[in-house]
Amino acid sequence: MIVMPSAGSIVERRQILWRDEKNRCIQIFGTFLTHMRQAFLISIPIQKVTPGCHNLPKYLNNLKQQAESLHKRVASSRKNDDFLIYVLLACKYRKKLLKYQRNLELQNFKARGPSRFTHYAKFVLKPRNTLVPTLEPLPGCYATSDQEKADSLASHFEKQYLNKSTSPLSFPSNFNSSQTTPWITDNNLFKLMMKSKNSSTHTSDGVPHTFMKMISPSISSPLSQICNLTMSRGAVPKVWKHSYIIPLNKTAKPTQPSDFRPISITSQICRIYERFLLKQIIAHLDSINFWSDEQHGFRPRRSTVSCMLTALNDWTDNIDRGNQVDIVYLDYAKAFDRVQHDLLLAKLVEVRLNPSLIRWIDSFLTERYFEVKVGKSYSVKRKALCGVPQGSVLSPILFGIFVNDVPKTLPPGVKCRQFADDLKIYASFSNSDSSNSLPNRLQLAIDSVILWSKKAKLDLNNSKTECITLGNRRVMNTYTIEGNIICQKTLIRDLGFLISPKLDFSDHWHKATNSAKFLVSKIFTSYSSNDSKIMTLLYKTFIRPVLEYGTEVSSPYKKCDIRAIESIQNSFTRRLLSRQIGRYLTPSDPDYLSANQRNAKCGLVSLEQRRQATDYKMIIKMQLGKIDINTDDFFTTNTFTKTRSSNTFHWKAGKTKTRRNFFVHRTLSRIPVSSDRPSISLHSLPN
Repeated sequence: MIVMPSAGSIVERRQILWRDEKNRCIQIFGTFLTHMRQAFLISIPIQKVTPGCHNLPKYLNNLKQQAESLHKRVASSRKNDDFLIYVLLACKYRKKLLKYQRNLELQNFKARGPSRFTHYAKFVLKPRNTLVPTLEPLPGCYATSDQEKADSLASHFEKQYLNKSTSPLSFPSNFNSSQTTPWITDNNLFKLMMKSKNSSTHTSDGVPHTFMKMISPSISSPLSQICNLTMSRGAVPKVWKHSYIIPLNKTAKPTQPSDFRPISITSQICRIYERFLLKQIIAHLDSINFWSDEQHGFRPRRSTVSCMLTALNDWTDNIDRGNQVDIVYLDYAKAFDRVQHDLLLAKLVEVRLNPSLIRWIDSFLTERYFEVKVGKSYSVKRKALCGVPQGSVLSPILFGIFVNDVPKTLPPGVKCRQFADDLKIYASFSNSDSSNSLPNRLQLAIDSVILWSKKAKLDLNNSKTECITLGNRRVMNTYTIEGNIICQKTLIRDLGFLISPKLDFSDHWHKATNSAKFLVSKIFTSYSSNDSKIMTLLYKTFIRPVLEYGTEVSSPYKKCDIRAIESIQNSFTRRLLSRQIGRYLTPSDPDYLSANQRNAKCGLVSLEQRRQATDYKMIIKMQLGKIDINTDDFFTTNTFTKTRSSNTFHWKAGKTKTRRNFFVHRTLSRIPVSSDRPSISLHSLPN
């Protein structure tokens, strides 16, 4: 049992000299962390939990006893017939035990609420595979034990840190900043701690974050003083710069250390403070209008959907005018790991962040250490000489600041879209243009990005750089990157969407429906419940999002695609009804219900209706400014109407099927033109 007052009072009673200027902030934090670890050990008793099943139903206990008895008989008799009977009985016991346990778990989580239920279900349906197979770091040399794997991966990750800083942080003589020093208050820190998720993950703090949340009323004041002390001194505690790396595989069957990407598990205390600093940095960058309009990552009111909508608006408009669009997708190699610290700090000085904050970030990034964890084994500590740690709160926005000026390097007539480290550049040309105008423009843009990347010490991954040509009359142009011909593709993954030359998204929906079918089968295999609420919640949580990601971008218009998407929901409700009835239902069965009847029974509406509602919601959000997109590029609206037949929306009508089925045309053309139509609001649309 956790004794809350004693845990907090232990930390409070320790004689920590918070305001002693002679003590360095690193030593003060070390003292604080030592006392908190002692409080954790005293307040949280260790209990031994004996694995196994207790209080099983009588029929399961009987089956278990029969299986154990048969096992003893097989061991002594060695008869094949006895062994076959034992195998059948053991399989029967395991199946019934599994069914009982799952039903019991479902009932428990149903009683505790849907959020905890879905959190549990995620680990069952989407388990994270953290097992590292045998690796071959060198030809003929294999790493088989966890310790060997950890050391092999650590050695590989350490080699990625190539760009060591060449100059220390410095400020120009006339440097000044409009940003005030970001001091954090006790209340700020307390709120951030309470909003953070519970976690028992092992970090460099040595104390589970869940425990820190429990005693947050007692520790928020000393912690805020420590955070402010680190800001004033520009000195980050070493514990905050120590990361545990979890290797995540990038391929289906990894065999080399290069098949893994490093994800850093950093100090939870530092992450909470980073969230506070992140808000201050975002506010300052917004106040100086820093971000390029092409960047859609790291920014509020922007997303992958907004990035794709703005790009598709350009592409479909050019296709509608009979133009061809060539798109080149550029990929940075080890982007986050290759950022050179002195170049990044120079950009922070350029945007005039507060000098204390810049010094804090400098200390945060330098002298970082990491250990790779595989199973229960850890590698030796390695240095991270450059880069921003993947998994840190501040890393994405720091990288965004670093690459923000890429669009400025492009020549006229070439556009780009950015989302974090994803970059695509494109240009259009018509038949009336000279035959070399597009290739020359786009090739010049590629060369400009290469030149910028060399100055920024970021390498482009030539093998992953691809291009695609859109349009009804396509001329395949050849582009090169550092002397290598860029591979021309007919299908490219772009921020989770599959892009084809026709922009019909049929391939995208084929893949999405196959993934959804797999999840339907997995749910019915993993869970034996026939409760409509439980099964429908599983469907809404795990299956429907697969079919509804970014439908504003990829909404299907082919009947075959629409039917294929609806068949997933219809199949799910049909299997659920069959399970409830106890037999597979066919249309001739007297208990058979139509798809609409089954959907109504489960409280579901058709996916096509939901896609239309999502489109309407996006239009409303764009009008209200909840999405940071220039609406004039999509449509215009009247401030008032004089006739009953006037439509408040105006947009350019499309000639081609591609343009007519783009987000704006398909959505606004469905809105009635009558002035007495019912008003559309976010609350009036189905959820």
